[in-house]
Amino acid sequence: MIQKYVKPHILQYIKIIRHRIKNPLVWKMLSGLEQIVMGGRYRIIVIKRITQIIGFYRLSPYRPKGIISSFESWLEDSIPPQMEGSCIKKIIPEHSSYLKKPNHINNEVHPNFIDCMKSSLLTKSYLCLLKNASIVDEKGIIISYDEKVYTEFNFENDDFAKKSDVFKSYINKPEFKKECLASIASNAYSNTFHWTFDVLPRLKLFENILDDIDYLIVPDKLSKFQLDSLTHLGLSESNLLKLKNGTHLQCEKLFAASFPRKKGHVSKWACEFLRESFIPKNTEKPYRFIYISRKDAFFRRITNEEKVENYLISLGFEIIQMSKLSFMEQIRIFAEARVVVGPHGAGLTNIVFCQNAKILEIFSPSYVPTMYWMISNNVGNEYYYLLGEDEPGNTHPEWKNFTIDMSMFKQTMKMMLEDI
Repeated sequence: MIQKYVKPHILQYIKIIRHRIKNPLVWKMLSGLEQIVMGGRYRIIVIKRITQIIGFYRLSPYRPKGIISSFESWLEDSIPPQMEGSCIKKIIPEHSSYLKKPNHINNEVHPNFIDCMKSSLLTKSYLCLLKNASIVDEKGIIISYDEKVYTEFNFENDDFAKKSDVFKSYINKPEFKKECLASIASNAYSNTFHWTFDVLPRLKLFENILDDIDYLIVPDKLSKFQLDSLTHLGLSESNLLKLKNGTHLQCEKLFAASFPRKKGHVSKWACEFLRESFIPKNTEKPYRFIYISRKDAFFRRITNEEKVENYLISLGFEIIQMSKLSFMEQIRIFAEARVVVGPHGAGLTNIVFCQNAKILEIFSPSYVPTMYWMISNNVGNEYYYLLGEDEPGNTHPEWKNFTIDMSMFKQTMKMMLEDI
């Protein structure tokens, strides 16, 4: 009885403090404490994560000592003799990207879109063979024989690489591997978007050598949707070599592919590979109107979502919660979607499978990433956006909940649907 009375007060107190905190690390710690007090599945996840962290940061003599920014330059200038025979092969050439202006009810263009609207030259994508390299941790960080991290295989840029946990985590004594291996492990693999666009497209770069590979290296804790995506591509669990944190493999022969996204840009070739690989042949002509809900998310929720959903239901929309659907069910729904509406989040990843759909992405004004606009441009979707109004408090910009102005929302929907 006392616990039932005290628990809500503790949660309210933690929430008040969290809203006043500006430091993102402290905010995350308070969020974890909130989940532990609340109980349920998130409590178990947080406790497991805390246990992992305690063991993760022990001292290790096998930590890397620096970075290698360019594999190509390294081959020409500073390759250790133990790695002779390493090489690089260009798979996708340099290509330009031009992005159309996003649609807005007031014809406004947010600065984040303006920065990306100029034509950009995207660098080539390539396949590399490394002799006597090491690969460590579940994120598959690849390290040279002289203990330097190759940034191009796991990170968008050098700054992300320099902040990596690999420079302070515990790494075990190396285990030597004579088999021919290839890695698709990545820094942010657990998120749906990053798995779809940072991991799976590497298999396009590997397609001509897959028959020569004994095992494909992946992170240890893959979710069902991740395993399902690999199975759909013809890769069973028996083909996989799973890495745990602390794992250290020294590989006689290791294939690695360059990071698929360049400077945040989602490449058109990656979108085409995903569509060719996963869109079912028997999908119906697009007819569905769908709203992607984040009501089961811990952050970046729409506070007046019930009003939004009720209005959309009156227009014939289906309310979709991605967490309740299988991998292929998600793809089919998006492939059959004529209109997609949703707040920014990983749930919109599957717009890559839409076929000339109209997309409305709703943002907190504090956090306006542009990847789904880029994807829409790549696959021929018509893209619209709308900004909400942030909930009060000092929550980190990426996690703020927000409210939608219903009048602006209805005007935007009217503009989107007028020719349907």
